[in-house]
Amino acid sequence: SFLWKLIGMFSNAVKWTSIKLGFMAPRNVVFFAIIGFLLVENFMSNLKIAMLNEKVKNLDHYIALEEYEKKKEN
Repeated sequence: SFLWKLIGMFSNAVKWTSIKLGFMAPRNVVFFAIIGFLLVENFMSNLKIAMLNEKVKNLDHYIALEEYEKKKEN
């Protein structure tokens, strides 16, 4: 129902876009846009996860070096 309201609000723009891009139906343009948005969101989440994994790895190395230094002192 939300999708149809969205198409109704921007029906002329959606129709124009579907004609220019060669889609069979205007609703397919909306589906395409939503799928594209979800792919971008997924990519951004993967980037954040990769950065956090790098931080965890660096923290692990730091802790290992600190423990090594403590053992070396004793």
